[in-house]
Amino acid sequence: VVSNFVRREGTFEPEELELFKSLVHEGDVYCDLGSHVGSYAVPMASHVGINGRVYAFEPFRLVFQLLMGNVAINGLANVYGNNVAVGAKAEVRSVKSPALTRSSNIGATSVYNQAREHYGENQVLQYEGTENVKVITFDSLNLQKVNFMKIDVEGALDKVLRGGQRTIKRFRPIIACEHGEGNGPPLLLEWGYKCVLALPIHELWVCVPKESWAKYSWLADVPEGGRYQAQQD
Repeated sequence: VVSNFVRREGTFEPEELELFKSLVHEGDVYCDLGSHVGSYAVPMASHVGINGRVYAFEPFRLVFQLLMGNVAINGLANVYGNNVAVGAKAEVRSVKSPALTRSSNIGATSVYNQAREHYGENQVLQYEGTENVKVITFDSLNLQKVNFMKIDVEGALDKVLRGGQRTIKRFRPIIACEHGEGNGPPLLLEWGYKCVLALPIHELWVCVPKESWAKYSWLADVPEGGRYQAQQD
């Protein structure tokens, strides 16, 4: 599903990619949690340049191999791949593996509360075998800089935030995340973030620390159906 978009557009959702680029600068550290095959990690690695870094996280072994294959054929030395899930605690989980040899939306495969196989008109989800997935906390990485986090982890957002709260509170990165309800992720609101539903079709919220909101207030001013246009510094 995602790969066909990448073949045609160069990424999964061009408007989402342009939004990320407007919020991330050359030399920044971009963390991609739920990287899949690299539809955002690869172009963002070029965007941050040789002085920036991309930390990419993909839990499923075969999907991770596709991710790093895409990194390699694009000649990207600033991507650091991690074949792990990110959660609230360190553990190893035995899970069903996404099917790669049959039609399946592998991007919808979760580590927690895995859905049953389903083959329908709008959603295809199939499995092939099982695997052990290592789970780490984001805090355990002890990163020295984080400017932006993209979190698309199929229902595990709260776990990721709880396991990364020390790092998030230290660096106050902008966070773009998939979240389906309310006024934004409750934990980020508690931690002093302002959140905007940036792309409703993908339930994509962009959360900015309140102390930095004046710089990014244009996020809240885009008319329905309009495109984001970052203000020039």
